[in-house]
Amino acid sequence: MDPAQSRERGRKPLRNLVRITSVGLCICAGISAGIASLGEIPYMRLQDTVAYQSAAEVMTSLDGDNVSHACAWLEVAGTDIAYPVMELSAQDPDDYFLTHDAWGAPSPMGCPFLDRRTNPDGSHLMVYAHSAFGSSAMFGPLHRAYLPDIFSSIGNAAWHDARGQVTKFRPLCALQVDKRFAAIQQFDLTDDKCAHLVYDLAQQASARSTRWETQAASCARILTLVTCSQNAPRSAGRTLVIFTATA
Repeated sequence: MDPAQSRERGRKPLRNLVRITSVGLCICAGISAGIASLGEIPYMRLQDTVAYQSAAEVMTSLDGDNVSHACAWLEVAGTDIAYPVMELSAQDPDDYFLTHDAWGAPSPMGCPFLDRRTNPDGSHLMVYAHSAFGSSAMFGPLHRAYLPDIFSSIGNAAWHDARGQVTKFRPLCALQVDKRFAAIQQFDLTDDKCAHLVYDLAQQASARSTRWETQAASCARILTLVTCSQNAPRSAGRTLVIFTATA
């Protein structure tokens, strides 16, 4: 698809695209409405799919409540993660961006997207993306982040919102969980509830920051990145990488 041709959905084009080669792909997320699950994961092959290399202005969207658009730009230091984060429209199925790129064109690679139960300014941001095993594309660098040596290589996350403001999130911990892991699925949180939630999760984590207790106590906002943890069809494992920000 020519980036200069906006799809009828009304999205503005992204820029500076590069192609990546075929690798194994595990569909890692997507929460069906009303189902407390971190998604089903059929196994696919990635064929001639684009990776996004662009600046934060791609977040600009057209007016209209029913238009899917990029609500943020996400970067994670120590990885190749630098992508728009898409916000679902009212008409989109919950897993729409597992099978479509940011323009709405069919793509087995998909694009990172925000859980519809929160919003770009929410206290708990949960973002899903594929793991392309053997590749650094999408959330591939995170699929084994529950291992301490890999977790330690992950740097801060930067969340660039549509107003141009940037929130820095520090990595707190990483867990390998089942797709129906319920504890993480809390969204409308006060500062105290944020702190209690991440403290409890860090206690369960197999990898965590060196001063995780102090970091958890000061948490006022949470960013959770979700991807699959296993390179197998229909596997139930998910990797959660949890970042925190202060008020």
